[in-house]
Amino acid sequence: MMAQAPPPFPPPVAAPGGGVGGGVGLRSRLDPLYVALLLFRQHRFEAAAAACTKMLEKNPYDEAAWSLKTRALTAQVKEWFA
Repeated sequence: MMAQAPPPFPPPVAAPGGGVGGGVGLRSRLDPLYVALLLFRQHRFEAAAAACTKMLEKNPYDEAAWSLKTRALTAQVKEWFA
């Protein structure tokens, strides 16, 4: 009798935030810059800038975080005058 091969991917596990593979558990495992970029692309500019600020508190030399933060702040201003 041959041993069965394991499935190619592990089975989904319920995340702490509820749901399968989603919610708070998934967001906590994502790269913070990626989360900020997702917020920016969803036009949630204030939240994106806040996420960048949090990253910059840990590493003030993070050029990608500075760049995204300035884009989010600029987009906020553009929305105010639109």
